[in-house]
Amino acid sequence: MTRTMDSNRTRNANGQGSFSKLEDGRIRMRKQHGFLDNGRPRVLTVTGKTESECIKRMVRKVAEFEEEKITSQNLMKMTLEGMCVKHLEYDIANNARLKPTSADRREVTIRNQISTSRIGQRQVGSLTEIDINDYINSLLFAKELSVSSIKKVFYVISGAYKWAVRRRYISENPCDIIKDELMSTFKVLEQRGVNDIRVQTLNESQIEQLIRISELKNANNHVIKYPASVYILFLLNTGMRIGELCCLRWKDVIRTENRVLIRICKTRHVSIDRKDNIRVTSEDVTKNSKARTIELNEDAIRYLDMIEAMNGNTDDNGYVILSRDSKPTEPTKLIKRINTVYRNACFPEDITGAHILRKTFATKRYKAGESLEMIAAYIGDLPSTVLKHYINEKETLDLGDEGNINYLKKM
Repeated sequence: MTRTMDSNRTRNANGQGSFSKLEDGRIRMRKQHGFLDNGRPRVLTVTGKTESECIKRMVRKVAEFEEEKITSQNLMKMTLEGMCVKHLEYDIANNARLKPTSADRREVTIRNQISTSRIGQRQVGSLTEIDINDYINSLLFAKELSVSSIKKVFYVISGAYKWAVRRRYISENPCDIIKDELMSTFKVLEQRGVNDIRVQTLNESQIEQLIRISELKNANNHVIKYPASVYILFLLNTGMRIGELCCLRWKDVIRTENRVLIRICKTRHVSIDRKDNIRVTSEDVTKNSKARTIELNEDAIRYLDMIEAMNGNTDDNGYVILSRDSKPTEPTKLIKRINTVYRNACFPEDITGAHILRKTFATKRYKAGESLEMIAAYIGDLPSTVLKHYINEKETLDLGDEGNINYLKKM
């Protein structure tokens, strides 16, 4: 016996579920099954052509849910890798504040540092704080990862334990016992790293090579041979992040009589949609979640004008940087084009990506006498981060031509 809820929905009389008719004629069944962490009912949903088909599917879904449901007993038999993966899956499904890029970084940490380790394949019930401490210290001793990367490994493991404690699968987090000592060790090593760090920047000779390569033209149509070289020089004179450049639209360029300003309020990035297992390009707030407006110098204005002449489309909603097929480009694809320019300029193999351009920009401004606070505000970062990771104190910008190759002869 059923009771009509509205013209398209009925509820089973004994409260076992409800049915509603969709616009395409299919039937949707919803059923409460247990409760969520916040105390609200957990609702499972299936669709089918008929109510009987929905009921059969719901029975299977409930059975699958019960089979996959974590209990204290099966969590203790789970590997550390498995628990970290379950925690990530839970956060993706339930944590609205978890950004796709953050999920991607955690997944990489699990895959590269936890899954491949002996501790990652140990059962949770057999692990102690001594095992975790020994593993973290072995990573520090090996010196194959940066201190910040090793900290991420610890945070991923500790976060998974915290999640299990919060859901009452286990009673305590073994990472709590060793956290203070490890944090002290990390702090000492990070400070030592600041003293030993060598920030890599481009020298003046390499910058001149980039300028020359940007002037090369195709013989048949006389257009710029390497458009990405102009993008490089624009980044070199603005200190923008590559994701910010890929997201920049012409409406963000403000031209006045004597000045050109750029509003930077978004960044473009690529993440993995784990539901459909596809790459998704999206636009989000900047890395520090703050918008900023920068004024371009004469060189940056010149390269922006070159970009405008190359791409042609200056509609307000049009993107400043376009791919070869005149569509918005992804940061990863633009980085490949940038690396192609580096290789054609015969730069050393360790010069890759766009971040070195931000470092070069910051170092040149700092050597010109600008304060860390002004540089940080311009590039959208913290003064402490700029000093630590962006200023090349130990190397001069002009290292001369030693070791450089005349790239014009090679082309």
